[in-house]
Amino acid sequence: MSMLAQLKSAVIIAITSASIAGCTTIKRSEIPYFIQKLESHSFTPAEKETIGELLRYVNDLENR
Repeated sequence: MSMLAQLKSAVIIAITSASIAGCTTIKRSEIPYFIQKLESHSFTPAEKETIGELLRYVNDLENR
């Protein structure tokens, strides 16, 4: 096998390994749990709006 072919193989293996390792570190979002928990309470429209803003903010933080 030529040096170029060996280098290509090494790069492909490295990228694949990094991709797999990166995917296993993604944490599941807790937002659905909190939404389900909040549904058992009653809130005023203003409180619902504030809670929605907080959940959107947390979602943005999770996606960074």
